[in-house]
Amino acid sequence: MSKRSPGNTTRWIALVLIIALFYGAWACKLYEMQILRGSDYLHSAGKTGTRQVDLEAARGEILDCNGKELVVNTIGRKIVFDKAYMRDANLNEVILRLVRLMEKNGEAWRDLLPIEPDGQGGYRFEEGRESAVQSMIQSCRLQPYATAQNCMDALTELYECGSYAPEDALKIISVRNQMRAEDYSFQYPYTFAASVSDETVAVIMENHADFGFVSLVTTTDRAYVQDDLAAHVIGLSGPISAEQYARLKNEGYKITDRIGLFGIESAMESTLRGVSGTREITIGSDGAVTDVSTLAEPQAGNTVMLTIDSDLQRVVQEALAENVAWVKENAKGNESEGAACSGAAAVVMDVHTGAVLAMASYPTFNLSTYNEDLGILSADAVGTPLVNRAVSGLYPPGSVMKPAVALASLNEGGVALGERINCTRIYQRFLPSKFRCLGHHGLIDVKHGLRVSCNIFFYEAAYRLGIDTMNAYCRRLGLGEKTGIEIGESGRSVLAGRAQRESIGSALGWYPGDTIQAAIGQSDNLFTPIQLASYISTIANGGIRYQPHLVKQVVNYNRTEAVTQDRALSPTVLADLRDIDAKYFKEVQAGMRMAITGGSVASVLSNYPIPLAGKTGTAQAGQGADHGLLATYAPYDDPEICVVVVLEHGGHGYSAARSVKTIMDAYFKLGDFAESEDTTEAQI
Repeated sequence: MSKRSPGNTTRWIALVLIIALFYGAWACKLYEMQILRGSDYLHSAGKTGTRQVDLEAARGEILDCNGKELVVNTIGRKIVFDKAYMRDANLNEVILRLVRLMEKNGEAWRDLLPIEPDGQGGYRFEEGRESAVQSMIQSCRLQPYATAQNCMDALTELYECGSYAPEDALKIISVRNQMRAEDYSFQYPYTFAASVSDETVAVIMENHADFGFVSLVTTTDRAYVQDDLAAHVIGLSGPISAEQYARLKNEGYKITDRIGLFGIESAMESTLRGVSGTREITIGSDGAVTDVSTLAEPQAGNTVMLTIDSDLQRVVQEALAENVAWVKENAKGNESEGAACSGAAAVVMDVHTGAVLAMASYPTFNLSTYNEDLGILSADAVGTPLVNRAVSGLYPPGSVMKPAVALASLNEGGVALGERINCTRIYQRFLPSKFRCLGHHGLIDVKHGLRVSCNIFFYEAAYRLGIDTMNAYCRRLGLGEKTGIEIGESGRSVLAGRAQRESIGSALGWYPGDTIQAAIGQSDNLFTPIQLASYISTIANGGIRYQPHLVKQVVNYNRTEAVTQDRALSPTVLADLRDIDAKYFKEVQAGMRMAITGGSVASVLSNYPIPLAGKTGTAQAGQGADHGLLATYAPYDDPEICVVVVLEHGGHGYSAARSVKTIMDAYFKLGDFAESEDTTEAQI
């Protein structure tokens, strides 16, 4: 093996030294760039170039069927932290300055930290904020069992608040932590306060140097013209939740967006929501904004016109409240008479289109103060004001079920026209079991069976039909079927029968005694008021079941162009029962007319100037007093509307006649409503 010459060795050493010096210099430069001056380079990079910022679009408004405003947008100002203008400002100092200004003027800022002082010099988590607490603990990289003090210690260090008084540090941390949660950046400015007064605006503008990166942005605020009107129907919009954002971010939503939370605001979200615009901000090497240009103007959302008549809606709401109070007062402490009447619901529907003219649930709430009242509203387990009883309340229908059984029996030939069945008060087929009637009616036909609400007649009709045939008709009439109304409805409604029990794995089986109980609206039957209104409307109009709906039409934001056709021109048909002979509909309608003129509500409604037809129902509620139901339509000879009223634990169906009369008066402009209208016209 030959030896390497001294010259070669020297050259190899020189080459290695050169390479070592090169990589050493490169490493030093990397160390300087990434470690010693990394923050400077990052800051400089963040200062130059262009940034795009979204421009907020106005949300569409909500009107009643006559174009009266229900929900509108008002112009306001909000305080926004804009990173494009945040140069060397002391973030903590500016935040504290703003908080003190807001507190001085008695205004709210977005204080969302789920931590509060415990009154003993420490901290505790706010009650009812479990989800926010867990999210904060995770973001602090603490153990799941971390305390509020552990979180405060970590956040105080993270946001450099150790030099501040504890009460000031808590406020600064609340803002800084929410900024981080909302990914505060050039693209996502942070909203510090959603709405501020002119006084606060003036102070910020006059002392602009003290507030640095703070921007005052003109925005639209949601305003409820009649804040307790149709609250369950209209619903509310609010800040998007973390869960909603995770689901919707791919559809263009930002963590700072507002979204419909329930009611029409939620159901028509895609219609009401506008399209954001885009603004481009150019930033120079010194960090100053050199140019601002609008790339795309925001497009306002479309406006939704409801089928609700706001004047009628007001009457319905007040009628329910008055009716509940009247029932309680007249019960004189007797629970079976309605002393514990806890709520009510009403639906007024156009029988020829399915348009809901009014929908009310009592007790209700105020949309303008919803957030402040939420704790109290949620805690009311008896009145449950947050529940929309009209679409989510489930009630056995009682005798309101009987017109459906009558129609099925006539069409199937189980009971012939004019055939009379003998009511001896005790049903004879299942003795010694005693299925009873409240009266001893003797021989009666279908019409008289509906008039006096004879259980024996309908026991026998159901026995001849059988549960499967009876339920086939009930389903076609909409009982137990979801209506498809926009705001959603209970998915737990029940049409009692063999199929239902099998679907839930019940070991009870199904027997003929169950069938006859189901025929009078008991057994497992549970329906919503909106389903009952759809069913009664179908009988009233002679066999067409229209889809109940709350949206009449969509128009553009300026209300100058129609976006969708008026649904009254082409209502959706869910079922057509006109294969049933019209004479059977007429027979049932005649019986429902007799139920008003000669039944339990005769003292209130028999001489009403507009001929009414309908059916009462007094339904066993399982616990507490019976529910009271009254389903009517008018005029009897040329139907226009259906009115369904439910009094929860109201004792008797006939007790709802007060509400029905008031509602009919308002719709047909009779009595006090005619006088008030005349007065208005005279003033004009």
